[in-house]
Amino acid sequence: MKQMCDWVYGFPYRYRRLIAVGIVILCWTIRKTRNETCFQGNYPKDPAYIVFLLCHWLKYWAGLQKSSEKEKLLSGVYLIQTVNFITETSAVRFPQ
Repeated sequence: MKQMCDWVYGFPYRYRRLIAVGIVILCWTIRKTRNETCFQGNYPKDPAYIVFLLCHWLKYWAGLQKSSEKEKLLSGVYLIQTVNFITETSAVRFPQ
């Protein structure tokens, strides 16, 4: 945990809150996906599912932010989706 805090403090002050929100949402997405897999047996069919779930929660939380921070979060979502789309053709698929 200390290493993560040190990493976040390495960014300019104005971005720290957004990075903290992103880290929380990433952890929430991983935990939610793990729980679906462990308790319901729903394995993701594609690694992109996790990325799109992350983007969904980022968009949701963007609505709860101030308007200036909302735009920055939505820009991050767009960037993540763009990178995921570009790399999706070479993505590794989970076994069925």
